[in-house]
Amino acid sequence: MRIKGRGLLISSATMAMLAWTAQTAMAQRAAENAVTQSDDAFGTSVGNEQVGLYSPRNVRGFSPTDAGNIRIEGLYFDQVTELSPRLQESSRIRVGIAAQGYAFPAPTGVVDYVLRKPGHTAQLNSLSEINNRGATTLELDGALPLMGETLSLGGGLGFYRNYFPDGGSNWEANQGVTLRWTPTASLELLPFWSRSDTYHGKSGPVYIPDGSFLPQPFPSKHFKGPDWALNRRFEINYGTLARWRISQGWNLQAGLFRSVEKKLHQNYILMTDLDPQGVADMVVYSDPPTQRASTSGEVRVEHTLAEGARTHRAILSLRMRDRNSLYDGFDSVDLGPVAIDQRLHGTLPSFQYSAQTTDHVSQAILGLAYEGVWKNVGQLGLGIQKIRYNKKTLVPGQQAVTSKDDPWLFNAAVTGYISDDLAIFGSYTRGLEESGTAPQNATNRNEALPAITTSQKDLGIRWSMDEGIKLVAALFDVQKPYFNLDAANRFGELGETQNRGIEFSFNGSITPDLDIVAGAVLSQPKVSGDAVRLGVVGAKPVGIASRKVDFHMEWRPPSVEDMSLDMGVRYIGSMVSTRDNLVSIPDRTMVDAGARYQFRLHEYPASLRFQVTNIFNTRSFDLAGAGAYNIFFRSGRLIDTRLIVDL
Repeated sequence: MRIKGRGLLISSATMAMLAWTAQTAMAQRAAENAVTQSDDAFGTSVGNEQVGLYSPRNVRGFSPTDAGNIRIEGLYFDQVTELSPRLQESSRIRVGIAAQGYAFPAPTGVVDYVLRKPGHTAQLNSLSEINNRGATTLELDGALPLMGETLSLGGGLGFYRNYFPDGGSNWEANQGVTLRWTPTASLELLPFWSRSDTYHGKSGPVYIPDGSFLPQPFPSKHFKGPDWALNRRFEINYGTLARWRISQGWNLQAGLFRSVEKKLHQNYILMTDLDPQGVADMVVYSDPPTQRASTSGEVRVEHTLAEGARTHRAILSLRMRDRNSLYDGFDSVDLGPVAIDQRLHGTLPSFQYSAQTTDHVSQAILGLAYEGVWKNVGQLGLGIQKIRYNKKTLVPGQQAVTSKDDPWLFNAAVTGYISDDLAIFGSYTRGLEESGTAPQNATNRNEALPAITTSQKDLGIRWSMDEGIKLVAALFDVQKPYFNLDAANRFGELGETQNRGIEFSFNGSITPDLDIVAGAVLSQPKVSGDAVRLGVVGAKPVGIASRKVDFHMEWRPPSVEDMSLDMGVRYIGSMVSTRDNLVSIPDRTMVDAGARYQFRLHEYPASLRFQVTNIFNTRSFDLAGAGAYNIFFRSGRLIDTRLIVDL
C-alpha cells in the first residue's frame, strides 16, 4: 500500500493487524471484482474471479502449492487440500515487490489466503451460475451476530454440477463455518471448519504417445472410460486463528490448522503407447483408499518500535507441522487397444490391492526477522531460520528409509525510495521447500518427494505514475533441483534447474471509467548437471513456458449507469513436454469478454455477470508429467451467466 509522501511502504503484516482491529465485516459478494481489487498483476483472486500472471500452481515457472508455501493471513499452513470457497474470501501471490515487508518469504513465492470474517450485522449472499456445458453452481453464504459486536457466526453451503473439457465430470458439495469472537478490543479468536465432498467423479484420460509427437487427433469432449471408473473423495480443513495486542507495540499472532484429504476410491485412465494413428492401450489404475493429513501452525510474537521517521519491527516465530500419508497399493487393468475417441465399456474387474506405503514428515522452524522502515528513505528486511526436518518412509517389504535435514536459511530485502513516485527494490531468499509428488505415469506414482533447498533473487523498480497507477519491473533468478523421469521411468532428482527472466506488472485506473491489470514474464529456463551432459535429459526443463502475458481491463461506459464491460487476454508460450526436449506443447492465446450489471433486486444489491471465456474456442494440451498429456482446463469456448444477490 502506498502512502502519500515518497512511497512509504507499510508491511503486509502491519496492514493485516490494522485490518482486524478495524473489525471489518464480511464483504458483500455482489461487489466482488478481481480487476478493480488487484494491487498488481502478479496474481489476485476475489471470490470466484482470478486475474494475474501467476496462480497458486505457477509462479515464475514453479508451484508454491507443491513447495508448501501456503499461508492463512500470513501464518504458516501445511495445506493438504485447498481451503474451501466457504472459508476464503481472497488470495494474493506474494512475490517480488509484493513480498517486500512480508516476514519469511519463500523462493517459489507465497500464496496468502484471507478468510471470510462474519461481521456484526446479519447478512446473506446467494450466487447462482450456469454455463453452456450444463454445469451449475449454487452458493449461499451468510453471517449472524450472536452477541452484539463480541460474537458472530458465518458460514455457507455450495453445490456444484461440474463438466470439464476432457470429458470428466462430478458432483460436488461443500460447507463451512467460521466463528469470530472478540472478547476484548485487543483480542480476536477465529475458529473455522469446512468440508468438501466429490461424488461420482469421472476423470479424463492421460495420453502417453509412444514416440516424439503430440496426441492426435485432438480428443473430443466426451468421457472415454468405462462407467465403473469413478472417483469419490472428501476434504476437511479446520483450525483457529488468534490475534492479541498485548500492549503498545507488542502483538501475538497464532494459528493451528488441520488439513485432511481422503480418497475413498480413485480410478485413473491412461491411454498408453498411443500411436500416430490415434490408437492406444487403455489402462485403468485403481487405488485403494488413500489419505494425506497434516497438523500445522505458527506462533509469532512481534514488537514494533517507532522513533520519529523510523519504525523498527522484530518478529520471533515458531512454525511446526506433522504430516502423515498413506498411498500406493494400486492395481491396474489393461482394457486393450482403443481409438483415441472411442468410448470403451466393460465390466468392473476384481482389483487385487497390495500393501500400502506410509510416509511421515515432522518439521520445526524457528525464525527471527527484522523490518525497518525509514520514511522517505527506504525499507530493510532481514530474516534467519533454523529448520529441523525429518521424513520417514516405509515401503512394504523394505526397511524404513529416513531422511533428515537441519539447514540454516536466510533472507534479505531492501527498498530505496528514489523519489515520491519511484522505488528500487531487491531481495535474496533461501528456502527448504517440498517438491510435490511423482506423476501418474511414473513407476513411483504418488510418491511424496523429498524436501529440497532452493534460492531466489530479484531486483526491480516500482513507478507510481499517478494516483492508483503502478508499474513494476523486476529481474529474477530462481534455482532448485530438477526432478523428472529417468530412463527407468522413475521420477526423481536429475540435476539443477534455473529460471532467469524479467517480469512486468501494470495496473490502475487509467481514467475514472477504465481499469487495467496487465503483466508479462520473459524467462530462460534451463537444466544443468550430469544427466544433461550424458544426454539423459535435455537442456530445457519440462513444463516451464518462457513467455507469458496476462491482460485484463474493465470499462464502465459513462452513458450506461451501473454497467461495465471487460476483456481478458491470456498468452502462454510453448513449453517443452518431453525430457529429451524433442516435443513441445505449442503456444496458446485465449481471449475472454464479458459484462457486469449492478442493480437492485427487490431493494437488495445484485450483480448479473455474463462472460464468454476462450471466445475463439482454442483447445490445447497440458502436461500431466513428462511425455504425458491431458486437456488444458480452459480448452473450448465457455459461455457463463452468474447472478449474485446480497440479501
